Amino acid sequence: MMIRSISIRNFGRIQNFTYRFTDLLNIVSDRATDELSCAIGLVLNSKSTSSLPHFEASEETEISARVDLEGEQYLIRAFWLSNKRCFKTFAFNSRGQKVTEDYMHYLDHCEQQDHADRFDGDQKSHHLCLVRHLGQEDPNLLHELHRTTDGYTRIRSFRAYLTNFIKNFQPENLCEGKQYEIAIDDNGIYTVRHPKHGTDVYLSESEQRLFRYLCFLRTAEFWRGFEELRNINNVKKPLVVENFIEKLDDSIDLSYIANRTVRLGRQVILLSSRTSGY
Repeated sequence: MMIRSISIRNFGRIQNFTYRFTDLLNIVSDRATDELSCAIGLVLNSKSTSSLPHFEASEETEISARVDLEGEQYLIRAFWLSNKRCFKTFAFNSRGQKVTEDYMHYLDHCEQQDHADRFDGDQKSHHLCLVRHLGQEDPNLLHELHRTTDGYTRIRSFRAYLTNFIKNFQPENLCEGKQYEIAIDDNGIYTVRHPKHGTDVYLSESEQRLFRYLCFLRTAEFWRGFEELRNINNVKKPLVVENFIEKLDDSIDLSYIANRTVRLGRQVILLSSRTSGY
């Protein structure tokens, strides 16, 4: 799946915004990153959009996008309904026919998978586990685990895939020039460790942010693998990233991040509040 272009009018801090995307890595610089993330989430029928802040919208608010999906080209349009305080999204195929139900069905992923497709560098704990509430015995947390995975955690094939992913997890260097590496425990919690000194390591703020980002990439790989196991024609939504590259210090190699990101073979939209070039 690829978003080819998006246009946004009168939404929060955005008066008029248009952008054309490339197939893989896109760096979109604009101060209104939260509004952009919300608008893209609406186009992607993402359940993660519900956790974003509410922005000023009106009857004049309009979001439209061109999308390639399953060999078809779609026009997606979202409008604000003042009486219901929510957006209504419509999808049209290349022949101009309304196909909203089919489009939304294609993009219907469980809540945890949708959250795994979006990275917010300011969230300090959300990205540190492979599957939230895994290994919990509290009945309420178990209910949340099953609900947010659409019951996948009750299915034997998912549990087997999850166990094998954790068992076969290959540690990954955090960044060049340091021996710190990313690992995972039996409950799917990511950790940073030193090959000789264990988990007693110190990370700078930038390194902590980079650690969370690499956890995000590994979790995206996990869900991609399960979708391929479950459905050979699965839809790989674009990954949306914000509050990240503009908050890293100069010690972090951005080319390393870019190369590591495109290895997923997914369209990636990096939203940056820094309006100058990189």
